[in-house]
Formats: sequence, C-alpha cells, structure tokens
Amino acid sequence: MKRGSRPDTNHAEIRDGLRAIIGRWSVFDCKDFGGGFPDLMVGFRGKNFLLEVKKDSKAKLTPAEVAFKTTWDGQWNRVESLDEAMKVIGLT
Repeated sequence: MKRGSRPDTNHAEIRDGLRAIIGRWSVFDCKDFGGGFPDLMVGFRGKNFLLEVKKDSKAKLTPAEVAFKTTWDGQWNRVESLDEAMKVIGLT
C-alpha cells in the first residue's frame, strides 16, 4: 500500500472548507490510508460520504483508486472543488 503520497493542491481547501461549514470531526482526512481509499470521509445529517479529491478533470484515478471505486458497494464521488463537495453532500 502506498502511503504518504502528496495530496492534490485543492485537498486542504476542500477539507478545511467542509470543516468550517459542518464541523471538524465530521470531516475525516483519509489521504494517507492508501489502498485507493478516498481522500475524505464526511458525515452529515446521518449519512456518510466518501470523496475522492482530484485537482481537475484531467487528473486520472490511480489503479488502486479505480479498484476501490469498482468494488465499493456504497456512495463514492470524485470532487474537484468545495462547491462540488457541497453539492454531493447536499449543502447547496
């Protein structure tokens, strides 16, 4: 498992923006988990959201991220901005 890879440049902006809106402990930074696990896990209004942060539409998923996405039988979304993350969670 690859750990400690450099996060996308918008990662902190999205993480910190969500924490400011819905609370620090409801936004868990998972970027160092490895194994293709999404970058952020968010709890909001009794639901959990897994968010894969990418810097733009050209950024590709790693093979591990593709494997996680295709085998995960739950919610998973790719986001590129705080606005996108807010829409996925239902804040806008």
